[in-house]
Amino acid sequence: MPDLSVQGIGGWIAGKGTELARVVREAENLEPWPVDQNGAVMSAAIDLGRALDECLSRWGDGALRRIATPKVLDDFRVALAYMRTARRLRLLGWLSDCEIARNYDPLRGGFRVQF
Repeated sequence: MPDLSVQGIGGWIAGKGTELARVVREAENLEPWPVDQNGAVMSAAIDLGRALDECLSRWGDGALRRIATPKVLDDFRVALAYMRTARRLRLLGWLSDCEIARNYDPLRGGFRVQF
């Protein structure tokens, strides 16, 4: 599950090594724009993690491919832009293990598989 809580993200980054943790801390000190520290926004991010996990456990990797419409992907990109570095890395790390990431090619403008 992409645990997007502060504790979950901290544990994930700590497991990746001290150098990544240092870089993330430095990057977050330079980010004045993230809104995910707002309680309502943070709650929504945690709910997103739970919803993605439920989607995968219920329907498998293929389910993410079905929900990844151009509008959803555009909204996701906007959400990523306003997340702090640690939360963004955690979510992208989780997605990299899913079928959606293996089948999406941003350099070619979309998915390599048809759905």
